Amino acid sequence: MSGRGHRWRAGASKAFAAALLLVAISVPAALAFPAEPAAGLPAESPGGEVRCAPESEFPQAAAVAAVPAALPYRVFVPNLTRVETPPEPRSGGLLALQSRLQRLVDESPIAGRFAVAVTDLQTNETVGVGLDRRQLAGCLANLFAIVAALRDVDAGFTPLENVDATIRQTIWASDAAAARILYESVGRGDTVAGVLRVAALYDQLGMLSSVLDHPPAFPELSLGVSDGNFVTARELNHALAVLYSGGLLSPALTDYLLEAMRGVKPGLNCLTAVLPEPAVVSHKNGFFWTPEGWVDNDMAIVHFGEALEHGYSISFLSEAVPDLYADIPLGQAIVFEAWAYFSAAYP
Repeated sequence: MSGRGHRWRAGASKAFAAALLLVAISVPAALAFPAEPAAGLPAESPGGEVRCAPESEFPQAAAVAAVPAALPYRVFVPNLTRVETPPEPRSGGLLALQSRLQRLVDESPIAGRFAVAVTDLQTNETVGVGLDRRQLAGCLANLFAIVAALRDVDAGFTPLENVDATIRQTIWASDAAAARILYESVGRGDTVAGVLRVAALYDQLGMLSSVLDHPPAFPELSLGVSDGNFVTARELNHALAVLYSGGLLSPALTDYLLEAMRGVKPGLNCLTAVLPEPAVVSHKNGFFWTPEGWVDNDMAIVHFGEALEHGYSISFLSEAVPDLYADIPLGQAIVFEAWAYFSAAYP
């Protein structure tokens, strides 16, 4: 599985993505999306109920998206930058934080596989546990579909008001059905083409260990490269660092997205967003069941300081957890440990 996905990322992804990014295609003159997301979500794997989030009550208008016709099929990435070799942590305090995170994971009585990344966004230094181990992504992957949709806004292809409600619904309830509309939007009416376009963003960000095969919860819309969507904690934090630095979107849309990522329903604020003020948390969840156990993920940018001038990113990944929400005590302990370090390091 991992070998097959890796070979695709190294080979076919570049060939197909390059072809799609360089060649203009035509689409039908009009494209209409359903006014409301589908009520039920299909299974991520046979026999498994997909729940990227429990319950989905959104206090806005129904999510809708309209896509202009016959637009050039290209990716717009203003100022996208890679960190070719992320700096090794030099701070004694940050290295001590890594030791504490490792101890929390090692001493946890909860069965499962856990990965953590914490990045100082002032220095781009990253520490964590299981940083480079692939884990199931769940609806975390939909953050990149949101970014792809917003790049179309930056490029003038799509008015923000056409996708705003869909983006906010995707974030608020970790709604996979709303996110599917975004893949269809960036694929110009072809959802699988939208997945390929988002996968190309993974490559541009240097996320070569991560794999996007299909919109979360819709495995029938597959690229045929893997039987699941996978990420690593390190690569998620790198993507968050690029977003934070303004390398993915214009300043206005960077601010828009970080603000939208603060609008998450209360029942999904039990991991990275558990922090009290003065922390301001922009985050995206990924949550579902598999026959092996529960997947419960969260990735966030935490802002703090009098003018929110400081920041760090944190990704917490858990899978194969036998009991619903059993990962939360460990996740919260990790989140508070990171907050204690940064709030003291940047008083």
